[in-house]
Amino acid sequence: MNSDVSNHSRNGKIAHFPQAIREKLNLRLADGERSRSLVQWLNSLPEVRECLATYFDGRPINDVNLSAWKVGGFRDWLRGQEVRARARDFFEEAVELAEETATFPGNSPLLDRVTDRMALALLQVFRQEEDSEPGRERTRSMLEISRELTRLRREGHQRLETALRRKDAEKGGVFKVP
Repeated sequence: MNSDVSNHSRNGKIAHFPQAIREKLNLRLADGERSRSLVQWLNSLPEVRECLATYFDGRPINDVNLSAWKVGGFRDWLRGQEVRARARDFFEEAVELAEETATFPGNSPLLDRVTDRMALALLQVFRQEEDSEPGRERTRSMLEISRELTRLRREGHQRLETALRRKDAEKGGVFKVP
């Protein structure tokens, strides 16, 4: 999300801030920084003051605003971080397994199992996006996930075709793609 685009799934003061500021705030919340210092920090930022002047008659951020963000936008951010971490773990595991099994004949079933796990993780993320507020970010995310699932499926078909060609070649035949 661009830093000049607000978080459309939320409508409070903090959701109107640039993404970069929300990201820094979330990181500081995750580090356990105290609310008082966060409120002071936010209100000291020129971008925040400008946003507050534009949308909220210049009323500063207060503890209530921060508390609302903690139970809303921050929790959403934490869930997103967990999903991304899980997806990274799946991808790292797939890369490691591919490297370990690359020289073994008949490694396709193992890679297919890893690919299936990756596809399940992507489907989980896709379902979470479906439940989010409609908008450009949701659409972009869903299309990105769909492209990744399509890529996984295409690679599975290519592995199957390669295996069939190999099997046919061992029998002395010539495999033709229908």
